[in-house]
Amino acid sequence: MSMGLPRELFAARSNSNEGTVCSADLVIARRIAASMGLPLAYFYAETQVMAEAIVTFWLLNQADQRKVLADLKKRVFTEPKKPTKG
Repeated sequence: MSMGLPRELFAARSNSNEGTVCSADLVIARRIAASMGLPLAYFYAETQVMAEAIVTFWLLNQADQRKVLADLKKRVFTEPKKPTKG
């Protein structure tokens, strides 16, 4: 289990990377997401971290989503970037 959600949800997302959900058309994918109580984007996230971020953001009310998004934009676009190794 991660971030309080059952392991089965993450297994379903992992299967989508193997083509199970991705091969389904968008209508079917939406039905699967709705039946599991998750946003559609969760199943198409490229990493587990991104999937968790999507669900966490989705769980917030719209006012809090706007605040978090503004904070993220400020952090990404205005704060000095640290040099990367390599």
